[in-house]
Amino acid sequence: MKHILSLILLSGTVAFAFDLQPTTTNTDSEIIDQNYVQIDISNPKLKNKSLVKWNYLVRAQEKKVESYNRIHHFGRWINDKHDRGCYDTRTKVLIRDSVLPIVFKSGDHCSVESGQWLDPYTKSILTDAILDVQIDHLVPLKNAYISGAHAWNYKKRCFYANYLGANYHLKPIDGNENAKKGDDSPADYIPSNKKYRCTYIKNWLKVKSLWNLEMTLTEANAIKKIIYEENCNTSTLTISEAEIKLYNLFFKNNQNLCPDSAPALD
Repeated sequence: MKHILSLILLSGTVAFAFDLQPTTTNTDSEIIDQNYVQIDISNPKLKNKSLVKWNYLVRAQEKKVESYNRIHHFGRWINDKHDRGCYDTRTKVLIRDSVLPIVFKSGDHCSVESGQWLDPYTKSILTDAILDVQIDHLVPLKNAYISGAHAWNYKKRCFYANYLGANYHLKPIDGNENAKKGDDSPADYIPSNKKYRCTYIKNWLKVKSLWNLEMTLTEANAIKKIIYEENCNTSTLTISEAEIKLYNLFFKNNQNLCPDSAPALD
C-alpha cells in the first residue's frame, strides 16, 4: 500500500561520540514498525528535490531485527589508512570545525585538547575538546539502525558512523546536550536554539533521504509540526541534484574506508 503526501503551502510554510551513545539495549530485538514514511527525491526532472514530499508505506507486518549494539553494528571512530596521518574521525571533525587554531595534547599530536567550537544547538562556545565537546551524529546511530541501517553490511554502517562528506552529518556539540539528545528523533528532541531548528530539520531530512532511511509516523508528524510552528520556508527544504552527486561521488571514492567485519566485542 502506498500513499503520496503532498504538503500544502501557505506563504512558503507548511499549513498544518561515539560520545556517550549506549552500546546495548535492554531488549533481545528491535521492533521495526509496520507503517513508515519514505522521503521521495526520485523525480529526475527536478534540480532541487523537495524534502517534504513523502511516501506513506505499509509493510506486510512489523519485523524484528537484532538488538542494536554500537560497536558491533557501527564500530568505533576510524583512522583512514590512506591519508598517512594519525587523525581519527573525531579529531578531523574537531579540526574542521574549530574557529580558532586547535591545540593538541602535550606529547600527543593526534588528539585535540582545545580550540573553539560554536554549538549550534545551544549557541554555547566550547573550548575544552576533552571535557566539553562530543561529536553528534545528526541522525543518531540507533535511529539510523532501526530506520534502515539494520539491513546494511558492517562496512556501510561503519562508513555512515564516520561520514565526512557533509559537515552537518557530524557536529561538535556540548556533551551535556548530546547526552540529552541521545538516540532521539525530532519527535523527542529539538535544539533549544530556535533559530537553528529549521536548519536542523532540513539537515535531518537530508541525511534520511541521502541514506534512504525511513521515518516513523511519529517522527514524520513531529517534523511537520516543527516546520509549521517554526514557520520554516518549505521552498528551502530541498536537496540539490549537485549535492546528491557529490554524496554519490564521496561514497564511491571512500567506500573502502572501513573493514568488512565488525571489531570483536570487549
